[in-house]
Amino acid sequence: AEQEAKFPNLIADINRSPAAFVVHDGDFKSGFSLCDDAKFASSKQLFQDFEMPFILVYSDKESTDCHRSNNGSYDPVERLAKLREIFNQGDGSLGKRTLTLTRQSENPQFAKYRENVRWIYHGIVFFAINMPGSNNNFGRTPEADREYVDRNQANLAWIAECFALAKRNNSKGIMLVAQANPGFELDPADKRRSGYNDFIAALETETRNFQGQVVFVHGDTHYFRIDKPLPRFTDETQLPR
Repeated sequence: AEQEAKFPNLIADINRSPAAFVVHDGDFKSGFSLCDDAKFASSKQLFQDFEMPFILVYSDKESTDCHRSNNGSYDPVERLAKLREIFNQGDGSLGKRTLTLTRQSENPQFAKYRENVRWIYHGIVFFAINMPGSNNNFGRTPEADREYVDRNQANLAWIAECFALAKRNNSKGIMLVAQANPGFELDPADKRRSGYNDFIAALETETRNFQGQVVFVHGDTHYFRIDKPLPRFTDETQLPR
């Protein structure tokens, strides 16, 4: 509640900045508040107050965790459909000044994944995937596992497509945004990483085969941190200075 009260001031500060666009990588509500339509609608109204384009990336707080009783005991799959209905209409971003986005849903094979988006700015390919916390919605129920399997397939295809585009365009770099911390430092056999192993493997392969810079941004470490989990060179003497 304290952060929500201050959020309009944050919007005002950002609106006075030279930012070209804003990306919110999830958790626009707390882990113990309702996942109801009213919260979704009021959040969208706030996001529309940004002067520049605004792109929302989904998180566990608004989808996978909504089954919790203190969230209202919602069906996470139904809530995910509601998020898409409210936040991902048309081909434009949110915000007063909009940005045209390429959506994965333009491919009939992945028609429902409107939240997986891409745009190019100053030669950099920016793209987002729906990869939330709580182990990517994997391992809780059979219904959740089916949702995970389908979305994971879409995410892997979107990652491959966006990297391929960056290569064709000789892009200087790529920025990938998702909400979840995939647990780079965890053992692949760790259950907390089981929903992210495919993502980490794909990201490593694509990064090593891309000549430009790759930045992965997520919002689930709960403190500000910059590191290099996938160094390109195994010999530290070859690392660029």
